[in-house]
Amino acid sequence: MMFQSKLATFFGALILAGSAFASQQGACPDINVIKAEGLPMAEEIGMNYYLAYNISDYSTSSVWGFFIAPIEADSEEGALEASNEVLSMMNAPGVPHQQDEDIICSYDTGTPNLIAAAIKDGSQISPMKLKQYFKSAR
Repeated sequence: MMFQSKLATFFGALILAGSAFASQQGACPDINVIKAEGLPMAEEIGMNYYLAYNISDYSTSSVWGFFIAPIEADSEEGALEASNEVLSMMNAPGVPHQQDEDIICSYDTGTPNLIAAAIKDGSQISPMKLKQYFKSAR
């Protein structure tokens, strides 16, 4: 219950922050480009929970890391299948906000308690950075 409350508060803040960055809507990778590339990698973040991700420029001038988590699955392959199924159903554009030097775009997964975000790091994006962001968002 506390996790859901934190998640609702987090996304509420993102919506408010997103309105401040409305003029930067083009700052987020297009969801259709993300869908075209898919999520080819996953890492276990807990017992039978995975973070599925991809690192790409997504037809922008910057490198982004995109992830969906937590994906419940028995294996990495199962996590990739489940996360790509969720991704295929996503249509809403990203909502940008800034956190220090990073730009974070949140995407609606249509599934409660499932986070999807693209991160443009001020220095260099990595799978570790994606996991750190996910853990701080929970």
